[in-house]
Amino acid sequence: MTPGIRQAWITSRNNLNAVNPNGRLAIGFNSDHQFVIEDKTQKDSRQRDLLIGTDFMFKGTSKQNTMADLLWFIQAWREGVAAQITSEKEGATYGAGTYNFDGEEFMGLEWKLREFTNERSLEITLQAQFEPAITTQLIQSAGTNVPRDLNALNLGHRGEDDTKYKAPFQGDVQSPVATPICNGEQVLNKEFLVENIVTRRHRNRATTTWIHFYLKLLLDKAANWDLISLYTKNRKASLLVSEKNSLSPASTNTYNFGDGVLFQKNKLSIDKDVRTQELIWEGYVSPADIAINTNTNTLTVTETV
Repeated sequence: MTPGIRQAWITSRNNLNAVNPNGRLAIGFNSDHQFVIEDKTQKDSRQRDLLIGTDFMFKGTSKQNTMADLLWFIQAWREGVAAQITSEKEGATYGAGTYNFDGEEFMGLEWKLREFTNERSLEITLQAQFEPAITTQLIQSAGTNVPRDLNALNLGHRGEDDTKYKAPFQGDVQSPVATPICNGEQVLNKEFLVENIVTRRHRNRATTTWIHFYLKLLLDKAANWDLISLYTKNRKASLLVSEKNSLSPASTNTYNFGDGVLFQKNKLSIDKDVRTQELIWEGYVSPADIAINTNTNTLTVTETV
C-alpha cells in the first residue's frame, strides 16, 4: 500500500460539512506527518490487556501559515476543532480512507509556530480517544467518506497554497519599542516560538490554557558598549520582533509585547574564535491579552487590568 497522508485540514467544530466552513486551515507543504490509531489498555493480574479506549492522533508540520491562521488558533480553536484526514490513494480509491472528526467526535488541538533562522513552520497535533463503538464507526465510515475539494475551499490543491509559504527572513528587534537592539544582519541564530500550553480533558483532548512566547537571539554584536546598554536597560521593557514576509511588496509580521509581558535574560560569551551575545525573552500569556490585526499582520500583547 502507498504510505502517507494525501491531505489534512481543520476547521471550527460542527463545521466540517458546511458549504463555506467558518475558519479553515490546511496542513499544506508539510515536511512530515503521522496518523496513528492506537488502543489504550490497562492490565489485569494475568497481564492481559483490557481496553480503555482507542486513541486517534495526527501530527503534521506545515511550511505555510499566516497571521490570520494564528488568530484562529489563539482565539477560536482553544477547545478543539473538526478535522478531516485522508490517506494516499490506492488506484482510484483512497487507501486507508478519509477520517472525519466532528460533532461529538471532535479533536483536541496542540500547535507550535516556529520562526527560526532556517525554518518557518507550523506544527499541529490533533488527538482524541473514543470508546469501542465510536472507534468502529469512525473506521468503517472512513471507507465511504468523500474528501473535500480543498481547492474549492480556497485552500489550494490538496491544501497547498504557495501564497501562504514564507521563507525565514529576520527583521529588526527593539526593546524598549523604538530602541533597536539589532537588525537582521547582526543575528547569527534565532529561535522564536509561539505555542499553546494545554491541559487534557476527558477523552485525552487538549484545551488551551496559556500561550507561550519564547525568543532567543545569538548576536554578532557583543562589544563592551553593547553590554553596557543591555545591562543598564529595563529587563521588563517592551519588545518588538519583526519577521519579514517579503521585500517587494514589503510585508512583515510584527510581534509587539508591552512592558512587563516578557523578561530579558543576557549571556555574553568570549572565546578564542567568537564573541557573541545571547538574549532570551520568555513568558506565558493569557489568550485574552492577545490582539491580532490581520490587515497589518501585527500581534500585540498587553496585560492591562
